[in-house]
Amino acid sequence: MKKFKVEKLVRDNILDSILKNKLNKVSYKVLNKKKFLEALKKKFFEELEELDFKDTDRSIKELADLQLIIDTCLKVLKVNKSYFRKIADNKNKKVGKFDKKVYINTVDLDNDDEWIPYYESKFEKIK
Repeated sequence: MKKFKVEKLVRDNILDSILKNKLNKVSYKVLNKKKFLEALKKKFFEELEELDFKDTDRSIKELADLQLIIDTCLKVLKVNKSYFRKIADNKNKKVGKFDKKVYINTVDLDNDDEWIPYYESKFEKIK
């Protein structure tokens, strides 16, 4: 028998499927809220890595997986979807969406600019 280290969050039916096959052994645990949210975050990035826009059908499935993770996070955090939508809409009104497809390469700031701490904390400083 071969044993594999999986260590990842799986959908409910995956465990059920493994348990139905009595020849397989599985070690698992149910996560508390904090660990569950951490596992969902890790799962989000896992699904994001699988996103390949060259294949539209696969992309749609991966986006559905990402949406499920977001919906699950909202449920765990007890956030109503309409409240979440309101927060998103307010943020979109304030800072915009991605409709213009703008990609910033560099930003030059004066030495006394109030935004310097923000940029220093988020981006690599270049000469």
